[in-house]
Amino acid sequence: MPRTISFEWKGRNVTLKIDGELELSNLSTVEAREAVSKAVGQYAYYGALKADAKKMQQQIEAAFEFWYSMKYRLIDEDERYTKKTEAWKKNHVIVSYQREWKEHKAKVIKINNIVEKLRVICDSYEYQMRVLQSVLSTLRTELELTAIDEGQTVRGRNRYSYTE
Repeated sequence: MPRTISFEWKGRNVTLKIDGELELSNLSTVEAREAVSKAVGQYAYYGALKADAKKMQQQIEAAFEFWYSMKYRLIDEDERYTKKTEAWKKNHVIVSYQREWKEHKAKVIKINNIVEKLRVICDSYEYQMRVLQSVLSTLRTELELTAIDEGQTVRGRNRYSYTE
């Protein structure tokens, strides 16, 4: 059963299918090249999504910090709370503005989860590209060795030719 990751992105639900295992034993050089190209394209796509998500993450976190600092300032400037500790004031912001704090915090957590999911996807495609490039290199070497064993010229060389 294919695994998927679902999340909301720019107001719409997105479900990403994570490809299953790749059967390397039946992979031709053409298929390996295509798989590398596909992985590179998908890596670029998810990398761009991750970059956009990181920008959104910064904006959401900045908005939360701004909101929090404004509420903290209101409490800090209130004469009734001048002798209270900083920790008490921080907790008082959360308790006094609980609904708003939860809304802001939920947005921060949601975007952090999206960024993390996209990081994992990008990391997996990066790993997949390295594996496929290694497989492609091995296939090329095997083809060259097979061609040499059959007496064919490979890259301008023949196994049995010798020059000084």
